[in-house]
Amino acid sequence: MLQALLQEIVLRADYLNNITPSATLYFGGGTPTVYAPIELGLIINHVKETFQITNFAEVTVEANPDDLTLQYLTELQEIGVNRLSVGIQSFNEEYLRWMKRRHTATQAIESIRFAKEAGFENISIDLMYGLPQLNIDEWEAAIEKALILDAPHISAYHLTIEPHTILGKQAQKGLLRPIAEEESEQQFLLLHQLLTQAGFEHYEVSNFARAGKQSTHNSLYWQQQAYIGIGPSAHSFNGHSRQWNVANNKQYISSLQEGRLLFEYETLTPTIQYNEYLLTGLRTAKGVSLHYIRYNFSESIAGYFLEQVQQALTQGMISKENDVYRIPAEHFFLSDAIIERLFYLPKQ
Repeated sequence: MLQALLQEIVLRADYLNNITPSATLYFGGGTPTVYAPIELGLIINHVKETFQITNFAEVTVEANPDDLTLQYLTELQEIGVNRLSVGIQSFNEEYLRWMKRRHTATQAIESIRFAKEAGFENISIDLMYGLPQLNIDEWEAAIEKALILDAPHISAYHLTIEPHTILGKQAQKGLLRPIAEEESEQQFLLLHQLLTQAGFEHYEVSNFARAGKQSTHNSLYWQQQAYIGIGPSAHSFNGHSRQWNVANNKQYISSLQEGRLLFEYETLTPTIQYNEYLLTGLRTAKGVSLHYIRYNFSESIAGYFLEQVQQALTQGMISKENDVYRIPAEHFFLSDAIIERLFYLPKQ
């Protein structure tokens, strides 16, 4: 797999016209810490050489707490990793077992202590809410524990029960009761309240950061910047099209051994680009710009946007400052429904 990743990097060299000095690198998609730091270092150096990058503004590694020993973290520092995203999810042993997580609450806390001891200053922790059995007091306690860890970035995601998963099948059989929407919203609002009171900016639906600690890499996604994804299932985007690699590991490796990429491809129409601009922009505190819509799409689409956004403005679900439209952070929980009303749907 490592050799296939290195080969794909070379084959992707012409996908983007250039990489700006603020280039970022993100090791995610599961458990990149199955690789030793020296192997991750090979990938970092290969990307630098292929794309002629001197230094990365941000290099993030996703990790499970039980993978993060002090030695491993020290070696990550040495290869140039400067940001961690740690999948803590919960500090409750019962909920960790229910989510089939390998780590314990003690390991979660220790991983952050080890990270700081190794010299990491840019640390993000993931939390999960909206669990069927999670009550508001337990959720408040989890947030307070996260604040005590003093990580400068917190991502909090609501549990999603997909139809064909184990949880989805349990829900269909009546063995699992999804949390009520009112409870979900209550947990979200408590999260927003406690973290903003503690000095965090709620800069994206699921993301909170102290000043200067927003995720540069993820922010590029939300700002419609081009990117390259390497590995099975990875997506790439160049502003006008999107492609995604085959998900099967064996097929991915064999195709690259033959010197070819195996992927699917989609050309983005102006309508798709407009809808995606709304979908990503309105999920963030930056919002969307009417000037951008006029300049990059058309006057007719700008007119459509102004017509569709009026109800949300009247209801206070969207605010307006000059030509920038934003969903107030306290309404982020309803962002999907708010944004969906603004999508441009051409008449058939």
